[in-house]
Amino acid sequence: MADLRIEIQLSHKMLEHEEPVVNMLKTKKNQRRRTRSVIDDEEEVDANEVTTPSHHRVRHHRSELKHEVHTLRKMVKTLAGEQHDLQKQMVLLSQMRTTAESNVHKMEMELKAVLKRLDSEPRCSSSHHNVEDVAEISAQNKKLAESVDRLSLKVSGVDQVQSSTLQLFEALERLEERYDDSMNELQREVSKLEYNDGQLTSTVHTLREDQSEQSEMVKSIRTTTTLLQEQVQADQIRSALLLAKLTNNTLAMMNQSHGQQVQNWRLAQLEQSIQSAQSIESLRQSLSHLEHEYNNLAHNLPHDCREVSSTGVNFILPRESTEVVKVYCDQETSGGGWTLIQRRSDGKEDFNRNWAAYKSGFGSVLGEFWLGNDNLHRLTKDNATMLRVDLWDIYGQYWWAEYDSFLVGSENEGYAVQFHGYTGNASDAMASYHQSMKFSTRDNDQDLSNTNCADSYQGGWWYSHCQHVNINGKYALGLTWYDSLENEWIALAKVEMKVRDKRIFNQPATTTITSSSTTPSLH
Repeated sequence: MADLRIEIQLSHKMLEHEEPVVNMLKTKKNQRRRTRSVIDDEEEVDANEVTTPSHHRVRHHRSELKHEVHTLRKMVKTLAGEQHDLQKQMVLLSQMRTTAESNVHKMEMELKAVLKRLDSEPRCSSSHHNVEDVAEISAQNKKLAESVDRLSLKVSGVDQVQSSTLQLFEALERLEERYDDSMNELQREVSKLEYNDGQLTSTVHTLREDQSEQSEMVKSIRTTTTLLQEQVQADQIRSALLLAKLTNNTLAMMNQSHGQQVQNWRLAQLEQSIQSAQSIESLRQSLSHLEHEYNNLAHNLPHDCREVSSTGVNFILPRESTEVVKVYCDQETSGGGWTLIQRRSDGKEDFNRNWAAYKSGFGSVLGEFWLGNDNLHRLTKDNATMLRVDLWDIYGQYWWAEYDSFLVGSENEGYAVQFHGYTGNASDAMASYHQSMKFSTRDNDQDLSNTNCADSYQGGWWYSHCQHVNINGKYALGLTWYDSLENEWIALAKVEMKVRDKRIFNQPATTTITSSSTTPSLH
């Protein structure tokens, strides 16, 4: 009976040890779930934060934090595996406990039956039966002792598992504390960086306002400079008038002091003039003959470069024009006969000009220049002119675009442009975007945009909304040509625009070579 009580006490002790362990595992499991939730929330916050490329410290802390989170996840997985093993062991212990309880219950029932039988049997019963019962009870006591030993070993194993589990959870709590400290430090760093970012944004805004004010100041200075130049010119004219008046006054004073001598000198000059009247008439006739010879020479000049055989500077007289134009002829590119109308190569010429400058042209034909919109109209008005644009990008690659038909309207038509018949390797950026556009300058905005494109890009052009071709803009800001096939802009270092009369292929052209020594009036 004493052994039976010991077995029952050990069973209750095992149950008492098992229930706190189960409760503790459930509590730790809930804590791990909350930890995972916090980690996921922190990762979502990190994913939603706006990162700045210059914030190296944030990236460093995030990298460390991700490493620690990864380590925590590994430990959580390890703990989850150990928890699963513990649960299996607890299930086995529960089964063993159930089996032990069943065995104890059976033994109790058997002992009660034996005791009852012993009590009911007479004292004088055969001693043989008593010996058998005692032997059976001894065997059962021995089995109970063995069961008690096994249960003691199991309880000891459960205590060790509980101790290991507590140590693991303590390590996990320390890691959680480190994680919380790292998160707090990261949040402080992020707050500092957000504050610095706000200050930088405010500084950038202030700088932009200052830049806008400086731009307005530059415009005001330009206006003031123009006014000062006009005033200087007016002062120069007044100085010349004052000098002339001073000269006249000086002569008047000399006349007063030497009146008779001056009168005699004037009479002598008058007599000499009368004698030389016949010479003046002869000079007039010579000048008239010289003018006639000049007109004959001008009318014999070629109308464009298709009538010129050499590459270089030549003089032409466009059709229906009375002004001789100095041009650069290209007899080497694609069959020759090209008259250059524009060149950009080094940015030395300012293309941010007004309407009048683009109307008449500017620059040097040996460097950067614009031939003039009036000349473009005269060269293309017959609707028999081709256009070619040669391009060299900043990497040295060569591009070209050629149009079979190129027409520029008159000034009354706003110098509206027409492009047709594209070929080349630089994409059709002209006709696809600038077709039928009028010419715009900083002082005559005729584009389709709400802004003044000519003023924005600092150059006159046939702008639309605003451009796909920017080869007349400020050189320092970059010349560009839009490549629609690659959906990117070609950055250019050099550009040449040239025109040619298509009739060069239909009829023979008379060859005329103009000498650079001839000096007609240039436009």
